[in-house]
Amino acid sequence: MPISCFLPPDIDARLTTESANPIEAMFRMVGTAGAIMRPRLVEKFGEKMLDGLLALKLARVSHASGWDIVVLSDLGRQTYLRRLNHRADYLQRPESVADRAFQVEALWHLRHRYKVVGRQVKASPGLPRGRNSQPQTARPGTDQVLAYHVVKVLQPTSGETVSRAADGEVNQAMLERAPLLYCPGANGAVGMDYIRTLMRRHKGDVVRWGHPVIVAVPELTPELQLGLEALQHRQRDGYRGTPRAPRLGSADAPLVIEVPVISAPNAPA
Repeated sequence: MPISCFLPPDIDARLTTESANPIEAMFRMVGTAGAIMRPRLVEKFGEKMLDGLLALKLARVSHASGWDIVVLSDLGRQTYLRRLNHRADYLQRPESVADRAFQVEALWHLRHRYKVVGRQVKASPGLPRGRNSQPQTARPGTDQVLAYHVVKVLQPTSGETVSRAADGEVNQAMLERAPLLYCPGANGAVGMDYIRTLMRRHKGDVVRWGHPVIVAVPELTPELQLGLEALQHRQRDGYRGTPRAPRLGSADAPLVIEVPVISAPNAPA
């Protein structure tokens, strides 16, 4: 069961940071984002700096979904907490690492179109699911992000990054009105079954949002493209469905956006 929460002020998946020391800047960037594609760090800091961070044992490289991804090590998480007084997200399973790294790519790719105001996380196993059922010190949700609540950026600036919800303007009502952005990176090629599942899940939500659900995919495959076109034709022609194949809901088809990953297999170095 997912849990919607405001975006923590120090965990906003930014690819910007402030530090005079490149290795320290890279360390904070990885800790803040949770996981970052290795080529993205090399592009910004260079191979030598990344090797320096890895040599300090503060980070490690995870090979997940065909990508090389940099995440904090156990020592790195302890160091991050001590230096920044904030716990870094705990990501261990390859699927969770791959999802987070692709989420970072997607948020960076869409930073001038959407502002992140919250995130939907997986509930902690074995804990009560009610919003007010947890002690103050308990964590009702895990660090596994399922989707992000986003709002449209009306006047983007060249220096704008993925926003933090630290100004106090975001409340639970805003989260309920903000459409969800899904970034299923670990699943590889996303098919129409996944799209239909999201359409059923958010059949009534798109009316409240006034915006379709957003899906960022590593590759807009020909099969997915054909499926989306067929879905749009059915909706445009007013298809009402049959008892055995009912219409999926709103006329707002999901907005599917291709986010190229520079570390994808067979990509140029």
